[in-house]
Amino acid sequence: MFGLKTMSERAELVTQMARKVDADLGEAVLDGKIGANSLRAAVVQCAACSETQACRHWLATHDTAAKAPDYCRNHDLFEAIKS
Repeated sequence: MFGLKTMSERAELVTQMARKVDADLGEAVLDGKIGANSLRAAVVQCAACSETQACRHWLATHDTAAKAPDYCRNHDLFEAIKS
């Protein structure tokens, strides 16, 4: 399906996006809001996205943001973590 390099790159994009929108993935795991399966699913969702260049540009041009861009396949996950 997806290679190790792709998954690693996408895991980094998920992590960066979470940081930008103040969705603490580590805290969400510790608090039981999400589990390992949810983290894996987030990376797979990102890997299946066709907006990679737009995402990279968005990440490069935003220090912080109230929410992820609407095209982000993990937008709802990040919002749920922040709640």
